[in-house]
Amino acid sequence: MCIDAKIEIKNLARVYNNVTTVAGINLTVSSGSITGLPNPDGADKTSTLRMLAGILKPTSGSIKICGFDMLTEVMKIKKIVDFLSADTQLYGHLP
Repeated sequence: MCIDAKIEIKNLARVYNNVTTVAGINLTVSSGSITGLPNPDGADKTSTLRMLAGILKPTSGSIKICGFDMLTEVMKIKKIVDFLSADTQLYGHLP
C-alpha cells in the first residue's frame, strides 16, 4: 500500500567497470505527475528505471518510493512497482 505516492531520487549514480553511466540524478516526482526521461539511445535510461524498480542496485545515491527507502525496504517497493522494458522478449510469450 502506498500512502505518499512520491518518488524521490537524490544523487543517484551507477558505475559499470569503472565507467560512470548514471551520474548524480536528482528528481522528485509527485503523485499524479507524468515524467519522461528524454535522452538519446545509450544514455542509460533503462539502467535508471531498473534502479527505480529495485532490479539494479545503485552505486551511490538514494531512492525513496512511497516513503520506502530502496536500500533498506526494497521488498516493499517491489510489491508496488511494476517494470517491463520495451526491449524485453516477454511480448512474444503473451497471449
